[in-house]
Amino acid sequence: MGPIEELKLAGTLPSPPGVGMAILELTRTDDFSIDEVAHVIQSDPALTGRILKLTNSSRNATVKPVTTVAQAVNRMGMSTVRSVALGFSLISSYRDGSCRGFDFPGFWSESLACALAAQQVSQRLGLGDSSEAYSCGLLHKIGKLGFACAHPSSYGDVLASTDDDGLLDAECQAFDVDHGALGKALLLDWGLPDRIAQVLSLSRPGVSLAHEKKQTVALVEVMRIAAPIASVCFAGEEREARHRRILQEALHNSGLEEKDFKELCKSVAVAWREWGKILELETHYVPPFDLAPGARKRTEPGPQVLDAEEEPESGLSILIVDEDVLSVRLLSKAIADAKHAVMTCQEGGKALATVLNMLPDIVVCNAELSGTSGIKLVSQLRACPEGRQVYFLMLSSDESEEAELDAYRQGVDGFMRKPVLPDLVRAHVDAGARLVAMKRETQTTRSRLESQVAEMAVLNRRLLRASLTDPLTGLPNRRSAMETLKARWTECSTLKDPVIALILIDIDHFKKVNDDYGHDVGDEVLKQTAQIFSDQVRNDELVARIGGEEFLVVCSVKSSTEALSCAERLRVAVEANHISFGGLDRAITVSLGIATGNPNELGHEALLKAADEALYKAKDSGRNQVYVMDPQGVL
Repeated sequence: MGPIEELKLAGTLPSPPGVGMAILELTRTDDFSIDEVAHVIQSDPALTGRILKLTNSSRNATVKPVTTVAQAVNRMGMSTVRSVALGFSLISSYRDGSCRGFDFPGFWSESLACALAAQQVSQRLGLGDSSEAYSCGLLHKIGKLGFACAHPSSYGDVLASTDDDGLLDAECQAFDVDHGALGKALLLDWGLPDRIAQVLSLSRPGVSLAHEKKQTVALVEVMRIAAPIASVCFAGEEREARHRRILQEALHNSGLEEKDFKELCKSVAVAWREWGKILELETHYVPPFDLAPGARKRTEPGPQVLDAEEEPESGLSILIVDEDVLSVRLLSKAIADAKHAVMTCQEGGKALATVLNMLPDIVVCNAELSGTSGIKLVSQLRACPEGRQVYFLMLSSDESEEAELDAYRQGVDGFMRKPVLPDLVRAHVDAGARLVAMKRETQTTRSRLESQVAEMAVLNRRLLRASLTDPLTGLPNRRSAMETLKARWTECSTLKDPVIALILIDIDHFKKVNDDYGHDVGDEVLKQTAQIFSDQVRNDELVARIGGEEFLVVCSVKSSTEALSCAERLRVAVEANHISFGGLDRAITVSLGIATGNPNELGHEALLKAADEALYKAKDSGRNQVYVMDPQGVL
């Protein structure tokens, strides 16, 4: 039985409380209705109030506020409500605990920031599904909560004895599993999609994504941008140099211009404070997002570059481990003559800790030590990544060939018999210096190549996004819309009773706006209308500009009634927007045509044609209205 199964049997792992689990169970399949979900949510008055408050908040409000949970679900979208309800219920149930050193409120506050950052990054860059990105951000460190609940005392000791950089290794030593693997197991046990659970173990730097699915890779890319933004938000005014560095790396990963990236970060910070009030989580003022000037991008920290043709001024760092005072003096003098920095450790029992703490370039170690041995020390060092980088020279008074062979088998780089000769010591040190130089050159070359590959990936992503984005409005263009439509068509066809809806939209009398006021005013009308559409569509609805003054919305719906609700929401919002620009001082209107169909019974081209016919009917009937094509007529 593995460690995760043992933790499950202990019955102490966190899990969504009644309402949260009920929503997860209800929405596992597509055989549910909005009214059923609303009924479950209404069983928790606190959750009901928060969802209504969130829906009507300044960031989500439309012309008319919602008053029922069913309206909130309809407006926000099922995926978003599912994620929000899960998060709200978990936060309410695990606000505190007995784990010393684990900041429960702080954990949720930073997780909330990460959820909002992931959601906005997903929407801004068109990566993955934004509701799934929200869930990934909120739950990306849920394994830590698992340890804090299941082993509060032991995990408190782990937190007290290590920092963030060493936490994963410390967790593995203490529990035989780290919080990423535990979190993944929890999410799978709760019934969340596999791609969301996978993100928890794939978001670390250096993890290969070559064989992962496209949707999973997109969510991982989102998290590699969102997590640093959340970390900087949570740090507030207590930021350190590392926060600027990780923010610089997030900027680079995003492919955005610095100005646009800072606007994204600011938007996340504002949303974090607003949501913090709704969830009663402590947040704080977030200072402007400063980026480290000239910081390196996506380069892993490594040794200082060592030119093969010239030695560094300070030489190498060398640690002598020997309890014989006379031997230490002799070795120190021989090595110091070669202008290397020499450190000593004369307590065998502290040798391993000293080496790992100092991480010298070369270790010169006596084989015979009290409390340990040179053989045991080199074996322990070679078992960890840092220890494998050290050049290890062993000194031994054992003249047998077996002793030398055993030393090399355990991983020493050089072997000398006592008493040692100063010239021979220097020769071994010179050999070690050459090996260190080669390792550093290799590391530098590898880092340079990784940086170049990362640069190419960002450039390719920018080019792809540019090819799929309308430059005027920032919305997806026709090519992007058609690709999304084909993908939705394929996904929807696998569902029970599949229905997909297209809403074709045309700005009324747009040619007259251009003729009367000029094309600059026409461009402003297009931009403002596109922004309204972008603000109003739900997470499971895609809006794109497909040419001129025409827009397309792709919806995964249960019926034409749901599509009509979406279309009417867009129409009302546009009509309520008063435009004052370049002589134009009024609202404009739009006409909308809807066609719905079963992907298993017709092609998307036929549905597009039907939506176009419906749009023509709406315009021919007086404009500023929605016309729904009879599904039977499409089929």
